[in-house]
Amino acid sequence: MKSLFSKQLTKKIGVSLDGENVAAGSPLFAINWFDTRLSILYHFYNSMAASRVFRIGGKVFMKAKVGEQLAGDSAMKREFLLIVNYPSPEAFLSLVGDPIFQIISLMRTAAVKRFSFCLNKRYEEPQLLETRFQEHDQTQKYAVLIFKGEFAEGLRALAKDHSIEVRFSSERALTVAVIKGEVVEHNAAITEKVFLLSADDETSLEAFFSDPKFVEASSTWSDSFAAHLEPILS
Repeated sequence: MKSLFSKQLTKKIGVSLDGENVAAGSPLFAINWFDTRLSILYHFYNSMAASRVFRIGGKVFMKAKVGEQLAGDSAMKREFLLIVNYPSPEAFLSLVGDPIFQIISLMRTAAVKRFSFCLNKRYEEPQLLETRFQEHDQTQKYAVLIFKGEFAEGLRALAKDHSIEVRFSSERALTVAVIKGEVVEHNAAITEKVFLLSADDETSLEAFFSDPKFVEASSTWSDSFAAHLEPILS
């Protein structure tokens, strides 16, 4: 992958966004998939960082705790999912270069472990949210599906058969690389494709992931994980 966008943070450290064919000014969704060392500290960091995110036009699409596994490889499981909508790669780099945000982020470094991050492009609309927080129907039950491979359109029809709605679907567009002199450190992003699904009850979600048609399709994926999600109200 080639570096499409970059920013020098200090004399010795820079950051680049690597990928293919992402236009300047394109809205993106940041996928944060992680465990915490101290969840209270992470949530405090999150509340402190929010004003800096909003300042550059960022918006929270989903913040959730990962629940019971439904399918896939348990090694891919994490405690939390956070999806943030940024108006552009340039806006994201502006946030990363913000001195105040850098100081606040020291709390995140202390609070988080097994952190995977990448910038995804959404398949459906809207690409840019209108409000700071996306509202989610709390009477609905949610699930996340993370995988690497092709999501056949037949699976959308299968979801419909199980009275499940695909609320969000995306694929990786850019990955973050930290440049320290001549050393380039790429973030280990495992969220190649991320789908959010909802249903009236958990039974429908469980039936979808255990359906032989889903099992057959997912057998072609190199990596996959699915679990219940519990949205966190911000």
